[in-house]
Amino acid sequence: MSAWYGITTFGFVGERLADGDTPAVWPADSTIARSKHQPMLLLFLHPHCACSQATVEQLERLTTLVPARLLPTICVVASSPRSTGRLWESTPLLNSIPRLPNSYVFHDAGGVETALFGARLSGTVMLYDVDGRRLYAGGVTMARGHDGHNAGIQAVADLLINPDANAPSVPAFGCSVVCEAPSRKAETPAEGDAR
Repeated sequence: MSAWYGITTFGFVGERLADGDTPAVWPADSTIARSKHQPMLLLFLHPHCACSQATVEQLERLTTLVPARLLPTICVVASSPRSTGRLWESTPLLNSIPRLPNSYVFHDAGGVETALFGARLSGTVMLYDVDGRRLYAGGVTMARGHDGHNAGIQAVADLLINPDANAPSVPAFGCSVVCEAPSRKAETPAEGDAR
């Protein structure tokens, strides 16, 4: 019974992002091309996180929750260790990405972009409007690996329909993403710092 309790409890352990954890506006030094005509939805993935398949399945549902003209461009940011190259990213999870509407995969060697956006867990979703203003940061599943309608995917859908909607953010559930590199902000010397 205690093993079952531990597994069940683990399924509900996620991470709620605070406002200061993620950039409120699209970072100017990001190398991810931001669409100027559609909202951008970033999905941060650990390519080997089995729990994150539920996140992909939730995002597939956007086509039933939002009119086609309001669907975002979806950029899946797949972080991987620099030493492994693209082979590490050949997974069933990343192979399922073409099912998402308007989607593509951004290969993030070393997790540079992942660190820049402040994502720490696979399955973290960030939604930015056409002006680069962050509307949502969090998860779109109700538990680790749980597929089914929930407040997170509904919040994303509501914000795509009405960017000023009062939508709650829910925790993300998944494995830790690869972040070998510090964020670019941390690489900039402080004023007066002699390096």
